[in-house]
Amino acid sequence: MRRHGLEVALDFGRAAPAADRIRALTGAGTLAWYQTRVERAREWHEQALALAREAGDRVAEAFSLCNLSGPAAELNDLDGAIAYCEAGLAIEAFPAVVKRRERDREPTRDRRFAQQRPRGGDPPLRDSRRVH
Repeated sequence: MRRHGLEVALDFGRAAPAADRIRALTGAGTLAWYQTRVERAREWHEQALALAREAGDRVAEAFSLCNLSGPAAELNDLDGAIAYCEAGLAIEAFPAVVKRRERDREPTRDRRFAQQRPRGGDPPLRDSRRVH
């Protein structure tokens, strides 16, 4: 999706439930950060944080605070980056963020299949990605 298209989609989504909007803003902020659009990433993560606080979603608030540390560090605001991380970690809901991430990393059926040793004794597929 083009950058402009993403912004239009986020504008149309203003009527969406808070949880969906937070997820979209977080994704947009992360995408912008990967594209080195650091200021835009910070703006979207700040919007996600404000919406999480408004909705009373402590898990999303903790997640947003930690996400804001990346753009802060990129903008050479190391004290701000540390403060965002500490604020996110201080929220009692933060263990739920860790659990959510661990759950997302659990092997799906497709990942388990890719890790199985194929017939004929070839190494598992995951080993073929190693750099020797």
